[in-house]
This record gives sequence, structure tokens and C-alpha cells, in this order.
Amino acid sequence: MADDLLSSFCLPFSCPPFKENNHDLPITVAISNKRPDLGEGCVETLGNVCCSIHHRFLPILEEVAAVGPAGAVDLQDLLLRLTFDNICGLAFGRDPETLVLGLPENAFATAFNRATEASLQRFIFPEPMWRFKKWLQVGMEATLTSSVAHVDRYLSAITKSRKLELSDGRRDYDDLLSWFMKKGVYTDAFL
Repeated sequence: MADDLLSSFCLPFSCPPFKENNHDLPITVAISNKRPDLGEGCVETLGNVCCSIHHRFLPILEEVAAVGPAGAVDLQDLLLRLTFDNICGLAFGRDPETLVLGLPENAFATAFNRATEASLQRFIFPEPMWRFKKWLQVGMEATLTSSVAHVDRYLSAITKSRKLELSDGRRDYDDLLSWFMKKGVYTDAFL
């Protein structure tokens, strides 16, 4: 049901190249690299989360507290943004920066959330109904199609630039995307 979104963006653990090469998949990714964009001395992975909390999450809460009772913030939205940024950093080595002061709208995050919501709607509606909507390209099915296309363009651009950076040795990444690229056995469609 959810393959429109998930088939392109989840790891197909049952595919032969993954089964053959997963024995050395790093459990902790990028532990030793520094992230100057998050503050001096921050290290990747678990340290990244702590730095994100300290340098992004808490300043937003402090700003809201300074405004007083008139200031309000959706704590669930802040935590979702924190999680989304850190997962993207781990998976793609690219932080979409959804959790920054001012909480700007982020096209990639919005498209990803809409695609997720539209995929989940398929579990609510009877299969013939959502398949008919998909065929007509109406409602959430139209949203799913456009959102998946946006997410695909965003991730394709990351993959293309990462290939260039890894091929000329400009920078060494320790995210999952780079790990799969360094293995050299995965197609562009897989990545």
C-alpha cells in the first residue's frame, strides 16, 4: 500500500546486494567527525542530538519564554523538527534545518510529511477507493504523487552532489547514503 513513498526511500533489506554487504553496516555512524554548524566540539550521532538540543531547541524555548504568556509554541512540532533534522543528518549527511529560530517552512519536510500522511490514508480507506482516487489523481493521491516527486528530486540532488564530492575526495562523509555509495555495488535507483 505504501510503496509509492516507501519503496524509494526505505532500505530493501531483502535485496541481494544488501544481504551480501550488510555484515559491516556501521551501527554507529559518524562518531568522530566534527559538526561546526552545530557549535564547537559537537560530534556526530548522539552528540549531534545533544548539540541540536543545546544550540537549536533550547534557544527557541528561551525565545518563547522571553515573550512571556503571549508566546506559545507547539512542543510536539519542535520535537518532530528535532527528530527530522537528526534523522536526515544520519541518513543523508544533510541537515534540512527545520529546527531553527523562526521555525521556517521547509519544502522538503513539508513534502515528506504530506507523502507520509497520504500513504497512511491508504490504510484508512478501502483499497478499491484509494486505487480509484490514484487512477483519477484526486485528493490525497494527487498529493502523494506530487510530494513523492518533490522528495525524489531533493534526494536525487543530494545523491548526485555526494557522488561528486566522494569521487574527487573533497569531503569524507559518514552517513548511511555515503556508506552505501562507498560500497560501490548499488545502483543510482537504489541509492
